[in-house]
Amino acid sequence: MIMLKDIRKEYKINAKNKKKVFENFNLEISRGDFVAVVGKSGVGKSTLLNILSGLDTPTSGEYYFDGEKVPKTNLALAEFRRKNIGMIVQNFALIEEWNVFENIALPLKYRKVPKREIEKQVQEIAGKLGIQELLRKYPQTLSGGENQRVAIARAVIVKPSILIADEPTASLDSENKMNVFEILENLNEEGISIILATHDKEIYEKCKRTIPLAELQHA
Repeated sequence: MIMLKDIRKEYKINAKNKKKVFENFNLEISRGDFVAVVGKSGVGKSTLLNILSGLDTPTSGEYYFDGEKVPKTNLALAEFRRKNIGMIVQNFALIEEWNVFENIALPLKYRKVPKREIEKQVQEIAGKLGIQELLRKYPQTLSGGENQRVAIARAVIVKPSILIADEPTASLDSENKMNVFEILENLNEEGISIILATHDKEIYEKCKRTIPLAELQHA
């Protein structure tokens, strides 16, 4: 499903210096996999997720998705993300001025889905994640665990092939952390491939596979 081949990634710090994150990095992820990207802060977990999601591009090397090269132009990458990727970020990234229903419905509105169909799909995913009673509430009135469920609902309502999650349980207490992980497991069982970055040993030991990142990758 996913193959990264000879990836190099570096960032320009100033006129004379660059920071190298990956060098000759290779990775394969199969359809239906549940992968944890692990490693200390600063080793490139978020950079890797950004490349996989199409939010960033490698300095050199190739990214293949289902056997096809992932494009590197902004418009083509946006289309790639729209068709294939669901994302969950650390701080939920919910719009506080919008209620839960409106937050979850946002990706469908971008796709110009008819209003009646939006209502149906939001109700369906809210029921699956146990947040139907929250649909008219606002993010600032919810707990961290509730907001994370809303963020997951928004990410998967368009039925992505891959769900990419950056530290999805980092800000949650133990009970909510395991509740959220159980939701991710259920989504994986339904066929969504999941790639998450985490520091949490309790979480990554439950994943099907771990990808340990070192200070500079030469995999």
